[in-house]
Amino acid sequence: MNNQDPYQLYGRQILITGASSGIGRACAVLFAGRGASLCLLGRDETRLHETLSLTDMPNKHCSVSVDLTDYKCVADTVRELVKERGPISGIVNCAGISTTVPLNATTEEKMDHFIRTNVIGPLSLTCLLYTSDAADDLLCVDPGCRRLIKKKKTIHHAH
Repeated sequence: MNNQDPYQLYGRQILITGASSGIGRACAVLFAGRGASLCLLGRDETRLHETLSLTDMPNKHCSVSVDLTDYKCVADTVRELVKERGPISGIVNCAGISTTVPLNATTEEKMDHFIRTNVIGPLSLTCLLYTSDAADDLLCVDPGCRRLIKKKKTIHHAH
């Protein structure tokens, strides 16, 4: 009988967006505790460092302040991370904004910002990893849609 914990992530490098707070921060702490090396992305550098300080070995991980709506900057950042640290094993898309405004106060600019942040940014990043050599056998976890996407082009639902 094999007594190894199937949820251990030793030898895996996980990229987490939105890691400066909320679900992204909680995932970072959990995955670090399971042995993963982390690449944390978020807009607030100070809060990213706070997230790193919550892990057992902060020096094992890295963080970069970047806005997911700056697609070129994100792509350049990921390429540099892979060059320095090796391929990404998984991505957890937790970055996002929540805006509640009355319908009559909604503008095209607000809708565009919401869509670029919550949909296009994470999708662009995932596509970059999926279609490049930046990731090995990529596992994508999107808490919003509860899907696991393996790079071998199979899609699984998380239950």
